[in-house]
Amino acid sequence: MFKIVALCLAGTLLLVLLKPARPEYAMLLRLALLLVVFAALLEGVGSVVSGTSALMTLVGENGEIVRVMLKALGISLVAQIASDLCKDSGEQTLAGVVELAAKLGILIMALPLAAQLAEMCLGWLQ
Repeated sequence: MFKIVALCLAGTLLLVLLKPARPEYAMLLRLALLLVVFAALLEGVGSVVSGTSALMTLVGENGEIVRVMLKALGISLVAQIASDLCKDSGEQTLAGVVELAAKLGILIMALPLAAQLAEMCLGWLQ
């Protein structure tokens, strides 16, 4: 994790120095940094998958809750990256729309779980 942070900080410094003189090279450097960081992050996917499998085994029949949580996490991560790219391009309005769409998507996905929770609570009260 610290290597990724150090790489991002060094890349940011290079981008700040390079952008005024050669903006086209700064964009290429930004893309290269993103690819390197994503490649480094993909190494951790195996541990996430094994941890998720273990969690799904523990929760058993309540696996839908974990599935929704993981989907919500994925939506939020993708939306954050897309929003940041929009902001970097100077499109704050589009960044806001991306964030709103992600929140709406997560809400729509979680509504069936909220309904199940309400049914459980009503069942306990009876």
